[in-house]
Amino acid sequence: MKNKPSYEELEFKIQELERKLEFTVKKAEIANEAKIEFMANMSHELRTPMHAIINYTKFGVHRHKSAGREKLLHYFLQIQSSSKRMMKLLSNLLTLLDYDAGLVKLLIEPKDIVEIARKTVDEFKCLLEQKQLEVFFVESKGLRPVNCDEQKIIDLLRNLLSNAIKFSPPQRKISLQFKPATQSGKALVKDFKKSTAILVSIQDQGPGIPENELQYLFKRFTQSSRTNTGCGGSGIGLAICEEIVTAHGGQIWSQNLEAGGAEFAFVLPYCPE
Repeated sequence: MKNKPSYEELEFKIQELERKLEFTVKKAEIANEAKIEFMANMSHELRTPMHAIINYTKFGVHRHKSAGREKLLHYFLQIQSSSKRMMKLLSNLLTLLDYDAGLVKLLIEPKDIVEIARKTVDEFKCLLEQKQLEVFFVESKGLRPVNCDEQKIIDLLRNLLSNAIKFSPPQRKISLQFKPATQSGKALVKDFKKSTAILVSIQDQGPGIPENELQYLFKRFTQSSRTNTGCGGSGIGLAICEEIVTAHGGQIWSQNLEAGGAEFAFVLPYCPE
């Protein structure tokens, strides 16, 4: 016959259950707060372009007889700009939801990530010329292909390049560097020194990122105070970047450069030899 638990043992188990219950309650509260914050930010980001579309449409309806062609064109351009912003926001939000639901499927193939980056930079040619920005490629020798979904990596690079261009003053430089992950100088959670990988970094000569914001940049709907300059942003793009890199078994981070400007870097595993 088993001995009955002592009073001290029962007291200990009760305290343990209380600690677990308290932890569960706090976890639920944090999740609920995150949900409320998510919905509030989402509402704000959707309302802003929607109000612009409604207002400029109203102007066009009421003034279509008296307004000149240039004024009407201005209304249409504002409606078009706000519509594109809303469509991009909705598209990014749906992408995040797909990742959350595990619906994103990767088409993994061996790819040359430097070549992918060159094709992506070409997409920004007009914007780079407008701001008179130069893009430099710095490649280490002996780089190997990576197992990746090319379209997802293009989406990743588009987001990072778009940010670099957005925050770069005119007539500056943007650098894309490709080198072994062992040269990152970053204490990675995963040991990429054993399973060799490539480090890709995009460096700009912009204002940099406030140090107290670096750890939150990849959080959903978190915007850097740099957006106060009028550069805008929904706070979703970098969250998608992290999802893409994580799905490929890599890691992504950001930091400020000693010479000024910001660096966004990520590591992706090489294809097995």
